[in-house]
Amino acid sequence: MNHLVIAIDGPAASGKGTLARKLAQHFSLLHLDSGLMYRAIGLMAQSRGVSFDQEDLLVPLAESLTLAHLQNPDLRGDQAGTLASFVAMFPKVRQVLVAFQRQYAQAVPAPYRGIVMDGRDIGTVVLPGARFKFFIDADLDTRSQRRHTEFQEKGQTKEYQEVWAQMQARDARDKERKHSPLEIAPDAVVIDASSLGIDEVFDRAVAVIAQAMASLQQEPTT
Repeated sequence: MNHLVIAIDGPAASGKGTLARKLAQHFSLLHLDSGLMYRAIGLMAQSRGVSFDQEDLLVPLAESLTLAHLQNPDLRGDQAGTLASFVAMFPKVRQVLVAFQRQYAQAVPAPYRGIVMDGRDIGTVVLPGARFKFFIDADLDTRSQRRHTEFQEKGQTKEYQEVWAQMQARDARDKERKHSPLEIAPDAVVIDASSLGIDEVFDRAVAVIAQAMASLQQEPTT
């Protein structure tokens, strides 16, 4: 791929999605939140009564997924996020979605200059050849507080300890699953956002990209 490709990974509520959207706007990139795919399958399975321990029944749902499914506002809900972490454990489902994500990244239409994709295995599995890779992290307490604040802003009543416990369980499922676990790509730039605002994280990411692009322009041609 000759266009700009940025892969962003990180745990839930680390700020990776917000960073991806800001980078997409800044660099005129197409943006894909890969997590929405797993959320969509989770909600589809739930609505159709498909058991989450039957991988062969979940695969056809993954194969039927289209970009239109990702427009469902319910995908941003907490329930969809929980369901997604169970769906993501199945290798056959992941195989289908990885192929979808790679195809999407290779067919970026004009006027976009490239793509930024965020998730949990983008830099390690989906787009290992991405020129720019970031891993956005934050401690569990910080991420739990952010998620708790989101619930409050939406008028949803939820105890902080409940949010913390759910976040901890989600982290464990993401990191301990056998296939494509959440981990840092060897060549990823790690940004700890525990004490940083999103603008600070954005500025650091832009600086990394700008410096690398400037270096490429200065390299002598042969």
